[in-house]
Amino acid sequence: MSQVLAATTGGGTPVAVKVSNPAVVDPVAARALIQREYAFLSALSHRNIVSVLGLTEIDHADAGKGPGIVMEYVSGGDLVSLAGSRPGHWLPVAVQLADALVYLHAAGFVHRDIKARNVLLRSGDVPCLIDFSLAASIGDRAPLGGGTAAYQSASRRRGAPADVDDDVHGFAVLVYELWTGALPFGRDPSLDVLEDAGAHLRMLETGGADGLRSLAGLVSTTLVNKKKRGRGGIEPFSDALELALKR
Repeated sequence: MSQVLAATTGGGTPVAVKVSNPAVVDPVAARALIQREYAFLSALSHRNIVSVLGLTEIDHADAGKGPGIVMEYVSGGDLVSLAGSRPGHWLPVAVQLADALVYLHAAGFVHRDIKARNVLLRSGDVPCLIDFSLAASIGDRAPLGGGTAAYQSASRRRGAPADVDDDVHGFAVLVYELWTGALPFGRDPSLDVLEDAGAHLRMLETGGADGLRSLAGLVSTTLVNKKKRGRGGIEPFSDALELALKR
């Protein structure tokens, strides 16, 4: 539904400009989607969330002018490159990303599309959460569709109101992917698979590392136990990640 273009400001600073794809979205809806995402991003300020610089008008050759979000340019690639690596490589990144989600939820918002490709790396492996096109205020009836099925909970798939649980589940899937190099339920799990997650989830192996046991248990509980998922928000992950990093 969107495209991200590399550009430079008049002063020569590299930036990224996000615009709607005119081949997929009609001009009226495109303008609304871009302005909606800009409203979310402009209300946020956190070192691990992409910085927004303003709105601009982009002249599409086939669709006329449309709005574009001007953002910082992050050049370090996404988290897919860390999937399956040793915990020491991705734990510092996951700690910072969890901190960004704590901040986001405290502000009253949920991202609703947490996944490896929506986290870019700045210099020094500093994570930067991007793509707020599906973001919503907590409790709002969010639009159906969109996002990536592999990272979505059953309640998200059923169209429940936007909830912290959406991000908690997505974050648990992301940690599982970073740990194992694989997605816990495959790339396109059915709703039946998510509802009976315990029968399909291969548990994480900690290899005797005490500092990782609480994190492994939290990931498994989040992905399997619907009754406990989301309670306490993302903070338990922050605590478990900090403990694993220290050990």
